Amino acid sequence: MQRAETKSGSQKILNFLSAADITITDFQLETKKFSVKMLPNGIPTELKEQLTRELGDKNLTKIKFFHPLIGSQEKVAFDLQDESDGTQRLFEFAGLCLDMLDKGKILLMSWIVVYILRLCVF
Repeated sequence: MQRAETKSGSQKILNFLSAADITITDFQLETKKFSVKMLPNGIPTELKEQLTRELGDKNLTKIKFFHPLIGSQEKVAFDLQDESDGTQRLFEFAGLCLDMLDKGKILLMSWIVVYILRLCVF
């Protein structure tokens, strides 16, 4: 996520996604301090209190991806959860892969590890 917070880092991530033939033309990070007001109405009090304890002093980041609208110069925004599983995973691994490339290191990953990690990520 840190890489995505700089302009040059964001551009490297976009180039990485583009190399994988993903049609994302831009993305935007929106960071907000957690507030109880973010929680939906009617949430049980116990859960609200637990979330407030756990998230009370944390910043939450929302990611939006922009895709070109076919036949237009306009862009359409998608939230991260609206993207395909493959796009989500590629974005998650982009920082790690780019770090490895920048530092001249080798990244070895077995498909079984990728599968297990996929099961662990919510």
